Amino acid sequence: MSEGFEIEYGKRIKYRGTETEVTIPDSVTEIGMCVFEDCTSLTSVVIPDILTRIGSRAFENCASLKNCVLI
Repeated sequence: MSEGFEIEYGKRIKYRGTETEVTIPDSVTEIGMCVFEDCTSLTSVVIPDILTRIGSRAFENCASLKNCVLI
């Protein structure tokens, strides 16, 4: 599991880590607004199928993001 997240009530509210590849755990049902904003080193995100919502601008300015995998 990826480190550097703030999680509240099953909702990821901010990513403060520096990993290039992130896996969102099955316990998270929402990604909040601007969670990964300006994570310029982020290249890959694995998203579980339990996720019901991705907030606006969640991946804004993630210039290196090349791969999003839905599992």
